[in-house]
Amino acid sequence: SEELSGVPFPETHDAVNVIIEGLNWLFEVYNGTKDIIEAGAVDEAEANSGVKELSEAVKADDDVDVSKALVRLSTFVKQLHDAGSRLINE
Repeated sequence: SEELSGVPFPETHDAVNVIIEGLNWLFEVYNGTKDIIEAGAVDEAEANSGVKELSEAVKADDDVDVSKALVRLSTFVKQLHDAGSRLINE
């Protein structure tokens, strides 16, 4: 996120696109497994707000806001990871 809030390297936008592809995959995983994940383990409203924020930042080509949105979405990633770990360890 430091790189996005300062002067980005030439490959920064490619890296951001790969991160967004990964996030899309994680949302597919979540949507396919949310019926077996503990209720409330993932704050879906917050995740959706983060996606909206990211989408708006990407459309505006605003690197600082993209960085903020990615940091916000890291909460979703952690929550999904933790929920999956609990399932595996049951």
